[in-house]
Formats: sequence, structure tokens, C-alpha cells
Amino acid sequence: MPATITDKYKRYLLDDLYASFNSDSDIYYVGIGRSEEWPDDDVPPAPFPSHETIHEFQSSLQGVKRVLDCSYVVPRHNWSAGSIYTAWNDKNSSETTIGPFKDIEGPYYVITDDNNVYVCLQQGMTNDGRVRNSIYKPTKVDENPFSAGPDGYIWKFLYNVGTYNSRRYLTSHWIPVEHIVDSDIGGPPGDELSASRLAQALIQHFAEPGQVLGVEVDSGGVGYTTPPIIKIRGTHTGDSAQAYARLDEEGRIFQVVMKDSADDINFRFGKDYGEKTWITVEGGGGTGASLRPIIHTDSGGFGFDPRKDLNSSALMYSARLIGDEYKVFNIRNNFRQVGLIKNPLKDSSTADLFSDSAEFTDVRGSALKKIYVGSGILADNTDLDNTVTGLNSGAMAILDYYDTYIDSDCCDSTQNTSHNVLYVHQTQETGFKPFDKTEAVELNYGAGSANIIAHTDPQVPAARFGDVLNFSGDVLYVDNRVQIERDEDQTEDIKIVIDL
Repeated sequence: MPATITDKYKRYLLDDLYASFNSDSDIYYVGIGRSEEWPDDDVPPAPFPSHETIHEFQSSLQGVKRVLDCSYVVPRHNWSAGSIYTAWNDKNSSETTIGPFKDIEGPYYVITDDNNVYVCLQQGMTNDGRVRNSIYKPTKVDENPFSAGPDGYIWKFLYNVGTYNSRRYLTSHWIPVEHIVDSDIGGPPGDELSASRLAQALIQHFAEPGQVLGVEVDSGGVGYTTPPIIKIRGTHTGDSAQAYARLDEEGRIFQVVMKDSADDINFRFGKDYGEKTWITVEGGGGTGASLRPIIHTDSGGFGFDPRKDLNSSALMYSARLIGDEYKVFNIRNNFRQVGLIKNPLKDSSTADLFSDSAEFTDVRGSALKKIYVGSGILADNTDLDNTVTGLNSGAMAILDYYDTYIDSDCCDSTQNTSHNVLYVHQTQETGFKPFDKTEAVELNYGAGSANIIAHTDPQVPAARFGDVLNFSGDVLYVDNRVQIERDEDQTEDIKIVIDL
């Protein structure tokens, strides 16, 4: 049986996620991992929403970076001269497909090279009912709908993607979209808003609820010799909406314009119309026309909340990895997975997992275990993704990378000497058997063997704790990629989109 969930329900779910992100009780991290190759390393396997996918991601986790930015987003549609755009319609939803032979031929909103976002309220059409291409870029920035030129398209400005949001969320595929909370109900005061957000706040302020934004021609009828009278009727308190019909050479209505006549310079959308609104067609000498009012019924009015106007059903979480970031993120190996994790824990045997002390709250952290070894293994000769094997315990782990430290934490305060540190992780393939303290370990690819240097704290295992416990937190998203190389001068802007 065909069924769907509505955009309103999707927004309820997204609102809960957004509120969780902005709460004091939940912390979100982007995690990267999996240095080992895929079976076909040029074609990553598709992840599934299963426990196995989560387990594999957590097993190979390398490190996490706290997400400090989150925004609603919508798919990006650039305005370009010569393209066709479609008028906004209350039939559109987050699942409306756009393109030739799709639900609608052209998008109903655009972003220009000025980072202004506009909604198309009227499609350009010739006098014989053919759709025009959009030629004139919309540029006006105020609350009134306008024509950018004689191509017949009517646009309404919604907002500008300011510098802050552009840097954090604007991509080749997504546009950030937000509702600015009024200062009277806890939002920022006007003097704290940037120029772009202040302009949007004014658009929200002037929005009128219950406007009739257009009229859809379900049937143009036949035989009209003069434009019939279009009457917009309703049982609600709505009034002032006016429209006139355009006829083709066959006497059919092909378009209805929200003005009282072709000479009118103002649009007549009215206000306060409700769900019980309909249209009658009177006079003109013809019959059979069927018209449907396109009403914006959400409280606040069109422009008050662009997330609803543009049918947003997605959130973007954004984080940035810069070089090795204090040696947390390795630059000697690659990664193939990106995930979103909520509320991970510290990696420590002393943390009480039911107390606040167990919560991981740092900006960044490594999830890899550390094996300190003596000089028998020469770091410069080790191959990454090597397998580390304990010669006594038989424990195995995958080598993500290595380093050499002079570190008093290695053994005790008197041993400030150089040591090799192997950063490793274990998977179901290697098993999760612990290494023995002081046992010899070797690398598969002929790099030699060396003894593990034990820690003086008996609670610290041979493969020592990372910063964050990889098997903790709620994994909300997993993305499999081809290998991503890293170096000390490299920055990754990781943007995760949850699209319902």
C-alpha cells in the first residue's frame, strides 16, 4: 500500500536532532577511520544501517573532532541564464524531483553568484503559452516580489548566505537555510546580527500569513473569447487576493497572474486565507476551466521560515581537520570512513562509565591504542597497515602509523629515552585479544621484532589507552570512501548531511 511520511513530520525529527545538537547534554563528533584497504579499494562497499556496519566503523576508528557547526540545508540550484525555473507550488515537497521528465522541469528556488537565495513565484511564458527561459538574473533585495526583466519571471528574495554560513555550510551540492529567532523570544538582538541576517530578519518581519501565491491551471477550458473573471473565495477571513487570466489563441487559460489586470504594477496575494479557499471562473464566453489556489498556510507567512518554504529535510554537521592537530590525526596513513558519533566516552579503565567523568568532551581525540616498543623495530622501515603480532600472546593488531617519542609517560619518570610508538587498532579479523606486557612483538613485513615496554601502572594494558573509547557513543552516520591521503599541510572540511 503506497504511503509516505510528511515534510511536517520530517521537520519534527530534524527539530529534535537540531535541539539535541544545541543542548548542554549532547556532544557530537566527526570520526574518521579505516586505514586498511577495501576488498576492491577503488569501489568502496555501500554501508548498511546495521550493527555490523557500526561495529566495523568503531573497530577501525582513528580519531574524532568535535562538531561545532550544524545547519539546516537544501539542495543547491544555481541561477544561470537560459535555464527554465518553475513557480513555487504547495505541491512541492522534499521529495520533489527536478529535471526533464521529472516532477517539475526546473527548480523553484535558486542561489545567485551573490549568494542571494530567491524563490520563483511566476514562470515566464510567451503570449501563446510557451515557457520562456530565464534571462535576467534576480538581484533585488527587499520584501517585495519583483520582475528582474522582461522574461516574465517573478522572484522573491528570501535571504543571503552570509560569510559565516558560506564558509561552514555552502557546498557545490547544498545551501544552508535557517530561521532567525526573534529577539522577543530568545533570539539575538538586531544590533548583534550581521548585515545578511538582519536583511533576512526584515523579510521575516514583513511576511504575511495566508497569502495566495499563485493559481494552478488544472484545466484551461475552451472557447474563451475574453479573459474570464477570476474570483478567489474562502470561508476564512482572507481577502484582497486578485488575479487575471491569460488566454492563448485557442481560447484556453494558460496562466493566471496574481494582479487585478495586466496594467497593475503590484501583486495581489492577499492575506489570511485558509485551507477552505477555492476559485470560480465567471464569464469570458468559454467553459471547462478548473483552477486551484496555491496558498501558503504555514503560520508566519511566506518568507518567515525559509526552512519550510524550501522544504528542507536535511541537516549538515561540519567539522575541519587541520594537519595532524597536535598529533591526534595521523598524517602518515589514509582513511576510508567518515562517521557521526554522539556522546562518546573516554578510553580509560578508571573511568566510571555511569558518571560524568567518563564523558569525552575534548575538542579532538585519538581512538587508536598505543604500543611502546624498544629499538628492535626501526620505525623508518615499517610499512603502514602492517600486522603487529605478540609472540607470546598471539594477539594481533593493525598498524595505522608509528612515531618516535622521548616521553616520560612511556615507562616511568626516570626513563626519558627515545621509544617507538605503534598506533594500532583491532578488528574482528585480527581478534581483540590483549597483548602481554613486556612480550616481544613483530611486524609481518620484515621490520623486525622488539619488546613491549610496560607501564608502571598495573591498570594500564600493554596496548595503552587512546583518548576516546572507540566502542562508545551512538553512531548516527557512516560513509565509506575511497582512500583519502593526508599530510601536515592538508585540511579536510568534513560535512555530513543527514537527509530524511
